[in-house]
Amino acid sequence: MIPMQVPATGFANAFSPLDTGDSRMPKQVLDQEDFFNLLTTQLTNQDPMSPMEDTAFIAQMANFSSLTLMRDLSNNFANFQAQTMIGFEVLVNVPGQEPRVGMVTGLDFLGKEPRLIIDGEPHLLEHVSSVRIPGKIEPAPEVPAGD
Repeated sequence: MIPMQVPATGFANAFSPLDTGDSRMPKQVLDQEDFFNLLTTQLTNQDPMSPMEDTAFIAQMANFSSLTLMRDLSNNFANFQAQTMIGFEVLVNVPGQEPRVGMVTGLDFLGKEPRLIIDGEPHLLEHVSSVRIPGKIEPAPEVPAGD
């Protein structure tokens, strides 16, 4: 079963990791197992004289299916976005490091997010702040004259 991650409140950035890997932290997202546990509890504890309507159950399942598809679409979009950067020069801004320019030579899909291989090192897509065609010289931005 593929775990479905749904932000408990609000929306998560498509390029931000939802799971930090720290098992001591409380879980911030609901997955498919949590949904089915809640549904089972709801069905078990419902009033037999006023059972849950079929339409409400179908609506919950449709919402959950939509969220699953949205997550998959977001993952596929991130993979596609990373693939389009192969062969381009990028500016990478990793927190705590000096910004640097490098060529995207490949991709790594081993983790939850695609990583761009830049000068032999993997980098998250979220650290890329600029993309350009290699060797293309861009004119310096014009600075307006002061008063």
